[in-house]
Amino acid sequence: MSFSPVVIGQDGVKDGVHFEVRDDGVLFGRLSVMRKKLRWWPQGEAEPVEIKWSEFDALLRGRNSG
Repeated sequence: MSFSPVVIGQDGVKDGVHFEVRDDGVLFGRLSVMRKKLRWWPQGEAEPVEIKWSEFDALLRGRNSG
């Protein structure tokens, strides 16, 4: 998995840190850290979901082991 910082600047998302998450070059989703909240936006989904760091860690571990 690789994390690339991106600038989104749309839909009211103007602050925070935003990353594209890729697995073997294929876009897997986007990760935003804004105001101490973690939001995960899986590729193909209409809306991001707020998740806990432990949930994101489990997601990455599952993705890397499969």
